[in-house]
Amino acid sequence: MSDSAQEAMRSSFRRWPVIAGIILLILLIAFAIWWFFIKVHRLDVWKDAKVPYSVGCEGGCKPLRAFAPAHGGKHNKDAPPPQLVYNPRIDDAVAQWGDCLQSIMSCVIKLPRNDDKGMRNCVAASICPKECKERFAREAGSDMDASEKAFYNVFTDKEAVCRPDEP
Repeated sequence: MSDSAQEAMRSSFRRWPVIAGIILLILLIAFAIWWFFIKVHRLDVWKDAKVPYSVGCEGGCKPLRAFAPAHGGKHNKDAPPPQLVYNPRIDDAVAQWGDCLQSIMSCVIKLPRNDDKGMRNCVAASICPKECKERFAREAGSDMDASEKAFYNVFTDKEAVCRPDEP
């Protein structure tokens, strides 16, 4: 191997730490951009539960609806009919979120179709946490499409900032 070839090889080996450092810096910058600008940081706005969700009823459930036998079958007289029940005392984050959405929807349902200002007023008057209402107001804009997109972004999308984590 000639001296010039050996020198070129040594020179390329000296560049590897620099190249590796540049690649590492690029990856670090990409991670920082993802962490601060792309990753959804949910708002911690829900109160601690006094009565958390639990499987089963533990004496607090109320019937919501009884079901008839499916497919025209006959009900077993020895067993009670299947029922859908709920516990109104549960106040975990998911229950609070449901109450928040219900307070918005019970107002929106009374509005004429595509009433952007009415929708913004319904969110403002809701029982939702202040931080969620403020975030919606910032994102809502002044037309129905922007308000609808803001509603999903703030309250209902899988990565919405005011949607609690599932239990």
